Amino acid sequence: MFEREGFSLDKVCGIKPFSAIPRANRVVWWAYRALNVISFGNFHDMRFLQIAIVARPATRFQNGGGASGV
Repeated sequence: MFEREGFSLDKVCGIKPFSAIPRANRVVWWAYRALNVISFGNFHDMRFLQIAIVARPATRFQNGGGASGV
């Protein structure tokens, strides 16, 4: 998605994992961990409330060019 719009990703990281919430139910966390193990880690990013993305304009578009209408 970002590359298509002319950006390159520098960093993607999760913010505020659910495990940091003191009132979270332990059963929910055990179920999440089990599901994540069974699915070979496909749900690893579900534990975050927010995700921060740092992106910069791609070098090919910095010199006055723009995205072509392709």
